Amino acid sequence: MTVAAQTSWALGTRWSRPGIDSPSTIDLLTQQSEPAYQNLRQKVDNFVSTHLDKQEWNPTMNKNQLRNGLRQSVVQSGMLEAGVDRIISQVVDPKLNHIFRPQIERAIHEFLAAKKKEAVPAPPPEPESQDPPAPSQDAS
Repeated sequence: MTVAAQTSWALGTRWSRPGIDSPSTIDLLTQQSEPAYQNLRQKVDNFVSTHLDKQEWNPTMNKNQLRNGLRQSVVQSGMLEAGVDRIISQVVDPKLNHIFRPQIERAIHEFLAAKKKEAVPAPPPEPESQDPPAPSQDAS
C-alpha cells in the first residue's frame, strides 16, 4: 500500500462496502487509533511550536510564506509519514486478516460471479418439434 493510499485511508476515506463502512467498524477503528493519532498530533504541535519560536515575528512578514516554510519543514522532517505508518501498523495490520480480508474476498467473489453471469450467454432456445408436413395426395 502506498503512503498516499495509507494517508488517504488514515484521514478518513471510507469504503462503501457494508461491514467495512459500518458505524461499529469505524467506531472501533477510531477508538483504537486514538493513542497513535494523539501521539502524532502532539509531535506535530511540538514541531510547529519549536519552528515558530525560532521565527522572529514582525508585522510585515508574509504569512503565506511563513506557512509554506512551516509546511515544507513538517513534510521534510518525515514525521507525518512515520506517524501515519505507525497508525496503520497499530490499527489496520492487526485487523487485516480477520476483518478486512474476508470482506474483500467476499466482494471480489461477488464481483467475479456477476461478471461470470454476464459472460455466459443464454443457451439457444430448443427448436419446437414440428411434425413433417404430410405428403400431398395429388390425384393425377
